[in-house]
Amino acid sequence: MLYCTMDCYVCLEECDHKSPCQCRTSVHEKCLHDVKQYHKKRCTICRSKYTDTGSEDSEDEDSEDEDEDSEISAGYGRQTMCYIGIIVAFIIYLILYTINTV
Repeated sequence: MLYCTMDCYVCLEECDHKSPCQCRTSVHEKCLHDVKQYHKKRCTICRSKYTDTGSEDSEDEDSEDEDEDSEISAGYGRQTMCYIGIIVAFIIYLILYTINTV
């Protein structure tokens, strides 16, 4: 019989506790608590919200989660604008290059 053990994705030690998110990966409760200190309510693997917070100050975390959601959407906007800026700069470079070589 083949016995498969799962390892905690944080400390890489054997673990049987599952993460309370969509990916349900193996993670120790202490490791999960440590991860939540930095990433609040989102899984670092699947980026889905945790189904249970397991902390007393859930109201504070709810307001921080809303801030995190707005930061994430703002981050996508900045990244998109950066790509557009690079493309525009490259097009201007090509136009100037072709003008100078003619």
